[in-house]
Amino acid sequence: MQKKEVWRIFNWLVILLRVGFRFFFVGILIFKPAIMFVFTDSYQGAVSIFPFLCFVPILYTISETTTLGIVFSRKTYLNIYVSIGAIITNITLALYFVPYYGAKGAALSMGIAYFIYYVLRSVLSNREWEGIYLTKQLCTVAILFLAAFYNTFYDYYSILVNIGFLIGIVLFYLPQFSQLWNIYRRKVY
Repeated sequence: MQKKEVWRIFNWLVILLRVGFRFFFVGILIFKPAIMFVFTDSYQGAVSIFPFLCFVPILYTISETTTLGIVFSRKTYLNIYVSIGAIITNITLALYFVPYYGAKGAALSMGIAYFIYYVLRSVLSNREWEGIYLTKQLCTVAILFLAAFYNTFYDYYSILVNIGFLIGIVLFYLPQFSQLWNIYRRKVY
């Protein structure tokens, strides 16, 4: 295989991972009421902060695909700046939100801090290596953040709203789905 072909396959796998985790997150939100039946009654209070509790590991995993510029440039010290930025954001916002919103405020400050972590990591990585397309990613991560926010602070028509978030993500990635379908058709037929 040529280097260009390996890069193309790797790029598609990364896109599939990103899209898959975005669908997984919104799927969790859509089926949140059913998922909470698995837990005992003592965990039912966590239902309200469950979206941000899920948002953090999903966002961290997605950010692993955008940090390649930092890795390839061997400037891993940039991760220290990213972590410091996220820590300062989390502490500052927690001091403000927790007195007003309690556990929801803590979840919100953690969600915003991880959003900042993702953005800093992605932007610094893109500065070192321009193989990462940020606009679409940032838009869909913003959709995920809005979904987590809505599901944490509001519960009205949440399944319908979450389906709307899912449709928004599908619309962002429609060109990639079309390209994947064309690749599949060429390989199969």
